Amino acid sequence: MSEAAEKNPTDQYLLVIGFGVPGRAVVDEGRHAQIETCVIEMNGNTVKRCHTAGVKMVVGDARDPVVLKQADISRATVIVIAIPEEEGALHITRIARAVNATAKIITRCHFTSAGFQAKDAGADEVIVAETVVAAHMSQVVSPLLVKK
Repeated sequence: MSEAAEKNPTDQYLLVIGFGVPGRAVVDEGRHAQIETCVIEMNGNTVKRCHTAGVKMVVGDARDPVVLKQADISRATVIVIAIPEEEGALHITRIARAVNATAKIITRCHFTSAGFQAKDAGADEVIVAETVVAAHMSQVVSPLLVKK
C-alpha cells in the first residue's frame, strides 16, 4: 500500500488497464471495497456497452502518456495491468513505475519468462497465465488419477 493509503485508506485509488474478463473482476473487487476506481480501455464500444456506475472510464491506449494522465495515474495506489497483449503490458508496467514510484503494480503475463521481465520493469506482483492454468489443471486431473 502506498504511504497515502496507509495514512488514510479512503485515499486509495485503483487504476485498471484493460476491461476484459480479468479487468472486470478487479473492478468488481474495487467496487465491493468501495475504492475509487478508474479503467483504461482501448475499445470504445466496450466502454459504451460496459460502463459501470461509479467507475471512471477512459478510452485510449495506456501506452500513451496523455491517456495515463487522463486516468490520473500519479495518484493511483494500486495499478492492475490486465491487458492480454504481453509486450504492451510490459511497456505499460515500465511507464507506470516511472510515473508512480509508490503504487503497487500487478501485471498480467502469459508466460513465466515475461513474468520475470514484468518484475524487472517494476511490477510488484505478476499473474502468469500458464502457471494459473497448470495449477488448475492439476487440481482437476488429480482426483481422476488412482495410484497403483
